[in-house]
Amino acid sequence: MILKPLTIDGQTIHVQITKEEAKERYLNKDELIFTDDSEKQAFIESLTTHDEAKDPLQEEQPKSSKMNRLMRIMPFLDDEDIHDLLDKVISDDHATSDIDLMMVMPFLNQEDTDRLFEKVLKENHSKINLVAVAPFVSEASLSLVVDLYIEGKIQSKDMDELYPFLSSKDVKRLFEHVLENE
Repeated sequence: MILKPLTIDGQTIHVQITKEEAKERYLNKDELIFTDDSEKQAFIESLTTHDEAKDPLQEEQPKSSKMNRLMRIMPFLDDEDIHDLLDKVISDDHATSDIDLMMVMPFLNQEDTDRLFEKVLKENHSKINLVAVAPFVSEASLSLVVDLYIEGKIQSKDMDELYPFLSSKDVKRLFEHVLENE
């Protein structure tokens, strides 16, 4: 898998990109993350002749950070292992304090994504940006956001950024709430 960094409201997440976009970013010397070294080598070889197969970015990048190494391992963990990892992260286990949850999001199943999202909502978790997580969560979890907003537990500035991810039913509920109460 090839990932690129994306910053949303000051928080960096990593999203999967196509090989075409990766080629463009590579040629512009923009940051790319490969979750598999053999995939990286094959990608580089596809862009160059066999004599030029050396990665020009290799010299510019420092040795892999802990998170980069973990990201290379993540695709090989099974769902139960990722679930256990999320449990440790949510409980603020010291061993997982360096883990960037936004990089882990693509590997979570729907149940774990919703569980994380709801925890963030209820506890106002500062490490996670609701807008960055919203594309990964279920419609039911997004409806919970609307419920909490209507109950006055979420501020309007947080809610405003989530409109694109809401169902038409939830947008209508919000519209009616604002119309009647604000």
